[in-house]
Amino acid sequence: MKNKVWTHLLFIIVTITLSLLSAACSGAENPPANTMESDYPQSISIPAEPNTDFQSSSQPEPNLWEHPISIREGMPVFTLQLRGEQDIFTQLSVINTSTGAIAYQMELDESNWIHKDRFVVGTIDMDFDGYPDIDIETGFGGNWKKYHIYLMWDPGAANFVGDIYGLAGLGLPSFDGEKKIVSSMARASASDHWYYKHRYIDGQLVTIEEEALNGVRDLYNDNLAKEQIKTLEPLYDEERTDFIQSVRKQLDEETMKTVVTEVKFLLLDISEVKILAEYAPDSTIGLLLVQYETSADIN
Repeated sequence: MKNKVWTHLLFIIVTITLSLLSAACSGAENPPANTMESDYPQSISIPAEPNTDFQSSSQPEPNLWEHPISIREGMPVFTLQLRGEQDIFTQLSVINTSTGAIAYQMELDESNWIHKDRFVVGTIDMDFDGYPDIDIETGFGGNWKKYHIYLMWDPGAANFVGDIYGLAGLGLPSFDGEKKIVSSMARASASDHWYYKHRYIDGQLVTIEEEALNGVRDLYNDNLAKEQIKTLEPLYDEERTDFIQSVRKQLDEETMKTVVTEVKFLLLDISEVKILAEYAPDSTIGLLLVQYETSADIN
């Protein structure tokens, strides 16, 4: 009798246990209907607020400016980088985009800082070797002078080098690839100008022609001389004309020095910037003008 009772109790216990296990399994597979799906996330949620630390590291630095530089098809592309603080760039780098190697780097000082709001980057073949070089116009000085940083491409080294020809010292340079001439100018005043032509000779930039145009100033302090000139040249007018001395020089290839090849005086209409007459130094007016000091160096 006791054996039957224990057998019956054991059967009840087993049945209850199996029922509880079944309910537990069923609940795990099928959550209650009032449970929101978001209570069981399947992936990490994205915060509503941006991760500023990650964002700042993945975005370009505020003081970094970049520009691609292409030399020729099939050659590596370079990246020009400018770095600095606030509104000034104080470091320049050229990076090989393919390898990450620094092709050229220079620290900028106060004399050639690049202001972020006024600079222009271009490429031009400045030494006429068939490869473009980097020209960075950094600003203006007065009403004619512009400031540049030049980086020349060296085909032999397959790399950029600095301003090895001193081009940054030229005033308003221009480059004639057909004639292979670099032209430049300088100005001291409205009536004092110098114009130059340069050529690359044996790896150096050499001045091959020069013309100086300078006003004959002291003439205008001599009333008697002015009256003489008015008699000799009816086109002369104190109000609208000026006498300019023109001195031309050319390179003597034997001595590699520039020598004077021509001296003359010009009567210039300053209102129209037009030459009205020319005079040789040994002409009647020329002999009169040569007595007066000019700012042109003809030695």
